[in-house]
Amino acid sequence: MRIGIVGAGIGGLCAAVGLQASGHAVTVCERRLTSASSGTGLTLFTNSLTALDSLGIGEQVRAISTASRPKTSSIRIPDGRYLVSMNTATTPRLAALHRADLHQLLAQALLPGTIRHGVTAEVDTEGRPTLTVDSDQETFDLVIAADGIHSNARCRWQLDHGLRHAGYSALRAVTHLKRSAVDHLSETLGRGARFGIIPLTGDRVYWYATVSTGITAGHDGFLDQFRNWHDPIPAILSNTDPETVLHHEIHDLTALPRTFMRGRGVLLGDAAHAMTPDIGQGAGQAIEDAATLTALLHRLPDPTDPLFPAALDQALRHYSECRRPRVRHIWKQSRRTGFINQSANPVTARLRNAAYAVAPSKVVQKTINGLTRWELPATESLARNGRKPSGR
Repeated sequence: MRIGIVGAGIGGLCAAVGLQASGHAVTVCERRLTSASSGTGLTLFTNSLTALDSLGIGEQVRAISTASRPKTSSIRIPDGRYLVSMNTATTPRLAALHRADLHQLLAQALLPGTIRHGVTAEVDTEGRPTLTVDSDQETFDLVIAADGIHSNARCRWQLDHGLRHAGYSALRAVTHLKRSAVDHLSETLGRGARFGIIPLTGDRVYWYATVSTGITAGHDGFLDQFRNWHDPIPAILSNTDPETVLHHEIHDLTALPRTFMRGRGVLLGDAAHAMTPDIGQGAGQAIEDAATLTALLHRLPDPTDPLFPAALDQALRHYSECRRPRVRHIWKQSRRTGFINQSANPVTARLRNAAYAVAPSKVVQKTINGLTRWELPATESLARNGRKPSGR
């Protein structure tokens, strides 16, 4: 089967890796001129790693992620007091790594020439499996739109409900600091401000800071409020090159599309379900999408088989019907978590802190376990005994 993918982000590349390994002919169209070499850190939980394992690249990803597991994970307040402290040996497995490292690994896992950089690809408005690539029309058997939160495909397929500003801005960077100075994962909750710390490999630290007031100019002034927070936050900021700090206004989708498919096209990743980063599941859900779609398309009849159209339609419907409830739950939970943890209201912040302080760690761990538990959906009903995957 010939598959065209719009967007060479993490979701699009994971889909390309899985589908190409299944024997499909894959073309990825990316408007950027080069592969991503910048960005910040990324956390992948158990569900992401399970999905990556199904794509055949789980071990490679683990090899470039956190080499040794931090002993604790915590939620704190600015003076350093702990609201929640968890032993990571009893929490779901987490891999932390640099986005650029993951992007490079995925790109290198593809056949040369799979990714076409510096091209603009536009989907057909009716969902026909064609892409207009730099004014030339190309035909595929399936089109996957993985073109991000500002997805042109979502708009052209009339599945867009617009974006919602989450009410806060985020500053992110990766800096170098000795491993001994940053020995655990943490998020510190202030009033209308948060600071997260995630150790990476190679004495690198990924950090993020969120503020509820808009950042319209330079961000140094906004970071000043964190310099008197508990250690090692001041050291992390002092060791960060200001030129490497990225600023993002945080948005999510106002509402999810009613379906993730349109004809012979499907939405994947942020194009389908852009969510706030408050529970660290944006990339993870895109990877789940890619693994699910790869599994559903693995044993379809050859495109020349008269049974192919009906089988493909069934697979795409299954993809949409199985993914939408899962991501809707995660999308809503992420929004709720951001509303609570980012609150600038002093009464709400005190109640939030008190609730975290009295909640047993086991309760917090159970919540995390529920969000990160995922299995590849059964595809036996779609498989055809004796059929080989559709070839290149």
